[in-house]
Amino acid sequence: MHALLRLSSALALLALAGCAAAMPGYVPDKGRLQLAKNKAAAKAEPQVANPVAADGSYAPTAKERGFNCRRLTGVLQVKIQQFRAEASRQPTSPITTATGAAMAKPMAGGRVKPDSESEHARDRARLVALNELMIEKKCGRFDLATALDPANTAAPELIKPEGKKEKKKK
Repeated sequence: MHALLRLSSALALLALAGCAAAMPGYVPDKGRLQLAKNKAAAKAEPQVANPVAADGSYAPTAKERGFNCRRLTGVLQVKIQQFRAEASRQPTSPITTATGAAMAKPMAGGRVKPDSESEHARDRARLVALNELMIEKKCGRFDLATALDPANTAAPELIKPEGKKEKKKK
């Protein structure tokens, strides 16, 4: 009986301690102020709504221009793999497309997939622009014609610039 009384008292104290932590003015996470500052700074930066020009070319953003060679290589390799996967995918039937468009919003609160041809053109222009940025930074380049071939299943290989030495891995 005494053990049960002690146990219930201990549980009551723990519950009260939890309530005390939720008192007004208590700030458990000091980092949320920094998150708010970062969010405000991101809103203050000018955002380019559409980096694709009228002629279909893509202008890399300031963030993309700040990427180092390793990051640019990774971004391009992932995008090339996505292009291959999209090209090898079977086209959907008109019935499936219509059903998806009709059911996406009411059922899941989602959005209908945007026009895939314009999205594909924008992504292709971005690939070309980032490949040119890599050449500009003397990082090397990708042969996009061979890399984007859906029959090509090998990992996209970077073509190193002429004067660049190969690093030895330890």
